[in-house]
Amino acid sequence: MLKCLLPKMGVAPVVFDVGFNKGDYSKTVLDIVPNAKVFGFEPNPLIAEMIRQDSDNLELINCGLSDEVGHADLHDAPSSHGTTIGSLHKEHVANWCLASHGIGILPPVN
Repeated sequence: MLKCLLPKMGVAPVVFDVGFNKGDYSKTVLDIVPNAKVFGFEPNPLIAEMIRQDSDNLELINCGLSDEVGHADLHDAPSSHGTTIGSLHKEHVANWCLASHGIGILPPVN
């Protein structure tokens, strides 16, 4: 689907990767349209630290997105870096040994 959509977005499209994780989606975007500008949003500080930004066209922002500004606790298993186990709801990951991270929340861009 990206191969069909991205070329129709112009010469240098701007793409938001919300829930960046390991960046697979962003890497695919840049493989298809190397001059795209990608903004990746990853709330987990441990995952964000592991990501090496090796492209001038990729900006990784360590925060979550919401309809209002604030702070939240992100709960995950300490060994789950790079997985989708994290949750804002502690009870959703109750079966895992938990680690909690305070994260910043930004509002959507108008």
